[in-house]
Amino acid sequence: MSCVLRASGVDFDVDAFLATCELEPIAVFRKGEPRFPASQPEGPRNQGSAVNFEASGAAFSELELQMKEALEFVREHQGFITTLREFPGVEDVTLDFGAEIHPPGWQSFHFGSELLLVFGTLGISLKLSVYPVEEENAEPA
Repeated sequence: MSCVLRASGVDFDVDAFLATCELEPIAVFRKGEPRFPASQPEGPRNQGSAVNFEASGAAFSELELQMKEALEFVREHQGFITTLREFPGVEDVTLDFGAEIHPPGWQSFHFGSELLLVFGTLGISLKLSVYPVEEENAEPA
């Protein structure tokens, strides 16, 4: 998955939200649990709770398709997103797009006004996570 809807907050009771949730999350993080349970079970702990939902399954190389699918996702689930944003303890709702970048490392990304207007109206922040790739057809490193 390359575009993820994330909701988080220090006092977000993610389990209470999930008890009434209409969508299947792809990841759930709970306050106080290890950030890296497999590699550092006694290491740093989550400072808040969060939940992630897939907004687009398009590849990192298909940013335009991610934007199209994310816009469709947001329009289809507008009520759900409003409920999520207004849920007690939720401090941030973000759509995180994943894109690849090829050497030498310079890239330009364009987010259209329609997408920004819809996201902004619903109180959704926009994030772009960039992943370097080593060769033209390679997966992100």
